[in-house]
Amino acid sequence: MRSTGLRLTGILSVCLFALLFTGCGSNNTGKIVGKWRVDSSTAKPEEFNKLKAIGVAMAFEFNADGTFSMLAVPLNDSPIAKVAADAATAEMKKKNASGKYSLGMGASVRMSDLGDGGKESTVTVTIDGDSMTFRDGSGTMQLTRVK
Repeated sequence: MRSTGLRLTGILSVCLFALLFTGCGSNNTGKIVGKWRVDSSTAKPEEFNKLKAIGVAMAFEFNADGTFSMLAVPLNDSPIAKVAADAATAEMKKKNASGKYSLGMGASVRMSDLGDGGKESTVTVTIDGDSMTFRDGSGTMQLTRVK
């Protein structure tokens, strides 16, 4: 009887352990990879508005290998917006606006090796279909998946 009780306790412990750790994954697994256009931002709104005035939006591109980069995308099909987006992307590349990311528990995403001196930060990313909300200490951005 005692060995049956120990065996049952062991099985229950393994099941509880499995249940605890299956709930600790990322909410963004399989969702974050792709190109995301920034539609609004409370962080650095002056930069956001300058780009928008010339028909350009900032974007993030998250790759499956855990890297990301910042770039600019045209807001319309005009040749001027396309040239402006290319110029803004080239400027971002000069500043090495790229890095690595890793998915944490829940909505947590760790970003590192950024072009601004290698800072590391943890941000909150919520993805619902083709909409993303990106929150950090400097503000909130609303993004839309670029198809």
